[in-house]
Amino acid sequence: MDTYYIIMADKDRDDLYFQDYQKIRNLKISVSKEFSSYQHVLSHLAEIGIDENNIVWSDSFLASVCQLEEGKADLIFTNVMNFDSEKYKMIDRFHRETNVIVSRYGEELIFDINEVIADILPENPSFFFNLGKKYFPERSLIPFSKAEEVMLNAIGCIYFAYDEDLGYLSGMEDGVFVGIIPEIARAICKKMGIEYREIRIQDLDIAEFQRQDIVYCIAPYLHDKEIALKNNLVLSESVLHSQYNIVYRKGMDVDLTNKKIGIARNIINKEKILARLEPDQTVIFDSIDECLNALNEGEIDLTVMNGYVSSFYLNIFKYNNLGQKPTKGGIDVGFAFPMETSSLIMSAMNKAIRSFTENDILSIISNQTVRIPNQTFFDRVIYAYPATTLIVSLLFLSILLFSVFFVITTNILRKKNKALILATQSQDRFFSQISHDIRTPMNGIIVSTELVKDSTDVAQLHEAITDIRESGQFMMTLLNDVLQISKMQDGDFSLHPEPYSYQEFENTIKSIIIPKAIQKGVSLELHFEPEPYFLAVLDKVRIKQIIINLLGNSIKFTPPGNKVKLIVSTSVESTGCRLTFKIIDEGIGMSKEFIENKLYRQFEQEKPDNQGSGLGLYIVKKLVEKMNGTITCESTPGKGTTFTVVIFTECIDSIPDNEVSQMADKKKSSLVKKRVLLVDDHPLNVKVASRILEKEGILIDSAENGLLGSEKFISSEESFYDAILMDIRMPVMDGLQSTAQIRKSSHPQALKIPIIAMSANAMKKDVELSLASGMNAHIPKPVDPEELINVLEILIVEKE
Repeated sequence: MDTYYIIMADKDRDDLYFQDYQKIRNLKISVSKEFSSYQHVLSHLAEIGIDENNIVWSDSFLASVCQLEEGKADLIFTNVMNFDSEKYKMIDRFHRETNVIVSRYGEELIFDINEVIADILPENPSFFFNLGKKYFPERSLIPFSKAEEVMLNAIGCIYFAYDEDLGYLSGMEDGVFVGIIPEIARAICKKMGIEYREIRIQDLDIAEFQRQDIVYCIAPYLHDKEIALKNNLVLSESVLHSQYNIVYRKGMDVDLTNKKIGIARNIINKEKILARLEPDQTVIFDSIDECLNALNEGEIDLTVMNGYVSSFYLNIFKYNNLGQKPTKGGIDVGFAFPMETSSLIMSAMNKAIRSFTENDILSIISNQTVRIPNQTFFDRVIYAYPATTLIVSLLFLSILLFSVFFVITTNILRKKNKALILATQSQDRFFSQISHDIRTPMNGIIVSTELVKDSTDVAQLHEAITDIRESGQFMMTLLNDVLQISKMQDGDFSLHPEPYSYQEFENTIKSIIIPKAIQKGVSLELHFEPEPYFLAVLDKVRIKQIIINLLGNSIKFTPPGNKVKLIVSTSVESTGCRLTFKIIDEGIGMSKEFIENKLYRQFEQEKPDNQGSGLGLYIVKKLVEKMNGTITCESTPGKGTTFTVVIFTECIDSIPDNEVSQMADKKKSSLVKKRVLLVDDHPLNVKVASRILEKEGILIDSAENGLLGSEKFISSEESFYDAILMDIRMPVMDGLQSTAQIRKSSHPQALKIPIIAMSANAMKKDVELSLASGMNAHIPKPVDPEELINVLEILIVEKE
């Protein structure tokens, strides 16, 4: 560990700057006698012009502090161990001294320490860096000269111009640049005390920046002064060193001789790489993606690129057939400024760069190189198992289709005999509509499958799977609507009121609806009149379902370029709160006859070719009425529609402290390292559920039928399992029998272990059977990951 001697002053001394020796040499400096024996201390004071007559001696550092506070001294000479950046500022720093910790107890203890360090670093690579930052604050402090501080205050910010296609070095995500260089740039600006700004290098208007006297630089830039000089640029000190990697198809020879080598046009140091290769063996591509795609498809044999960049791209699933090998060559990169940039800005920038330790840079690299590019599990499955994905999708949709028809048939059988004729007519209309709604997406699924059943084209397979997924999502929406209507008709439907703030409501609406509006090209406006100061007590899920359904319809039926508006009005009355939601659109509108006679009926649509099941508004009206509210509609064909929903509810000023505390504790709950026994006979179900659970850090054991599941639990030690997820229909022994056997066993946890049904049987009777057998909850398949995790948190964490 390295330490320094420093001279420091009170932080409020605005007249003192770092190494302003002309001012310093005329001031009194307090020196503890603890340091008086070090000749180099007195020598340094003499070198900067401090005469011995200006030295005020003290017995200790604390005595020096007293002298400073009493005005007997202007400065304190001390060690960095005493530096408090909140109270003092550094005026000079000199003489680095290395301190070593030595064990008195032999090698055995040192080996133990090294083992502990080896365990810490993989989990927290920045451990020692963060410790240094905490206990040696001067490491993050850059003492600028007076002229440098004046210049930095004057410019206020620096624009960094990036290439958005350099992987780990600089890439764009959600409109913000990420990667090693942007992270270093942000940290540098923070150390310089100025604002960090960024711009795409393609959007950099040099003439405009110069006209407005704005400071900018190109990042990253090859650390080659000759190249920089030719382009009228001056370089900062190097911020990063990286080697080059050869990227190849796995199983290929990586010798460059007689190989066709692809080079991306925007790669750093492209000219020097090309100079080492034969002209007839190189192919230039416009981007790194194009270059790697060509390599993936066999159009070229190899490519060469920066090691950090290649590591980034080879994390993408579609490039899992590529490997990389380091070369002996490497590059240094920094920032390139226009030649006319002030030398004070450059000196301040270089001070900031020099203040980074090797651990600082390694920490940034570590944080960035574990970042995987934006991609989904769905992408991974497509590229790893394209044919299997098609088969699984078809199987899933077949099960879904069967479930829809089962619900429909059940509803029909429940119709009363006394209204047989009316029931028959309703049945015909029901089947006609549901047949149309199912056949449309099923046609897309069958055609997509037929087109690609013999294809090996990954892009074509990806497009087909996307079409199948979208059709499946529509069918899932239809199934959920039918099931919800069934619950409403059975009376198996209740509300769960709880305090709800307008901020939470607004954030939810924005996160779900704004992307849909943007995709459609519709303008969406949200207004609160006035902003409520109270919390409404209502069912969060149901009110969101109402408003999201109405907003979704408005966006769907509003042409691109037009507007949809949500206005929320609130008022407090003697009996509680009145909430009014107005959804106003500039869409196609509806006729008066349709509104009066068919708007809220099942499966009714004014224009039958519109996408949708015709169940949404029926459900919305039922929900509003359940909440003791009203819904009205005004519409003009060709001009737009206005829905008005009024809800009367209880309101409170705030959530009691004990409830807030409980909510905070709930948020802190964790399922990490909890162990779950997953009992299911279908390997695909086990795989899907395992991925959901593993993402939360849950440990998983599995059993392929109810008998094995009950035996596994009964033979386990107490508290070994935290919960059991149980399928219902399984060979040998089903989930209901297995649960009953577990509950009757002598295991210490037999009556306490949470058992959750995960079943495609989703009707009310199925749930009742699950609970009657001794289960704690019932989750329908396909499993909603969020619902599954919430149920586990309630049954495991909150009951601990």
